[in-house]
Amino acid sequence: MTYNWNFDYCGVSYNETVQDQLCACNYTDWQDDACISDGYLRQFRNETSGNEYCSAPLEREVPNESCSCAYTCWVDDACFSDGFMRQLRNETSGHEYCSENLTRNIENATCSCISTEIARECAGNAIALASYSWNYQYCGQNYSLNVYDESCRICIPNWICSGYAGCSPGNYQYCTQVYDANSCGVCYQGNYSEFARSCNYCSIHGAIISGTSEISVYEGALVTLDVKAADQHGNPVPYTISEPVGNDKTWQTKAGDHGTYYVTVTAFDGICTSLRQIKIVVKQKGEQSLMIPRTFYEDFLKPSEQQELYVTVENTGTQAIDGLKITVSIDNLGIWETTRAFDLSRGNEKSSLIEFRIPSSAPKGKYYMRIVVSNDNIRKVIYRDFDVI
Repeated sequence: MTYNWNFDYCGVSYNETVQDQLCACNYTDWQDDACISDGYLRQFRNETSGNEYCSAPLEREVPNESCSCAYTCWVDDACFSDGFMRQLRNETSGHEYCSENLTRNIENATCSCISTEIARECAGNAIALASYSWNYQYCGQNYSLNVYDESCRICIPNWICSGYAGCSPGNYQYCTQVYDANSCGVCYQGNYSEFARSCNYCSIHGAIISGTSEISVYEGALVTLDVKAADQHGNPVPYTISEPVGNDKTWQTKAGDHGTYYVTVTAFDGICTSLRQIKIVVKQKGEQSLMIPRTFYEDFLKPSEQQELYVTVENTGTQAIDGLKITVSIDNLGIWETTRAFDLSRGNEKSSLIEFRIPSSAPKGKYYMRIVVSNDNIRKVIYRDFDVI
């Protein structure tokens, strides 16, 4: 407001701001207009004074429950792919701006593809053709597979030889009887040749060379071999003896001959050649030594029978030998037997009995006993053979 003085000497005119109702802004009450978004209502008002400086907002948005979108709960519709379910919902408010998805896909085990066998028929030996159907069309077409099925087995004989003839000179054993392990109830139509197996005829039917396998003497002693050769029926057969003994079966040793010699006895019965090696130990006088001059045992045994092996040990040295043991082993029969320790005076000998039983499952054939006489200082090894029949 401008003020003027009544007299000039009072001063100059001036302005002063004062309150005047005529200058006030006049806004009407807020009025609802329309819902404009999820949960918000637009309101408006007017300014009636017409004053230019009245610039407060004439519109606003306020929360309003009636403007909220209203979606129903998700409801399962149908399985549409392996492991996924389609779900639906509705929007009930009718507001145009409520545009969220009304359809969704979620994982659901009930929609997983599972095939079920619907038919089966035999298609071969222990093989069946099984047909399968899917639980939903989107899983694919029905299919068939070959599967193992014992009920479809076709009986095929499994022929096994149950009896063999003796070993022939051609080193073969021929089958004389077969049986079907599958029990198919059919007769064997072959000639048994498919079951022939190799064998060693001469190891079974060859000549038998008997006698000691080891001789121990001092230099200057006469070596005499006591050997014999006979066929399986006990008839003598000719044989030869290698040097240094020779066919006269004697060898006169002399000074300087000390050492170990191996003599081979060769016998021939007209079909088989049999060999036996004899070890000859020529010792210098005055050393500790022993020998195994004799063994006695059964040459032929059956499974489960007991072998009684007598071993004679002689002290051929010039000193007593203490703590000797006799060990007998047959590796392929799992046999191992040892005597108690014993002492042997100079020039004396001792016989010991070792007993063992032939296993009931032992196959027929020739077996070798490894006989070891030893202590911590001396060791002698010989081999003896017998037959399991």
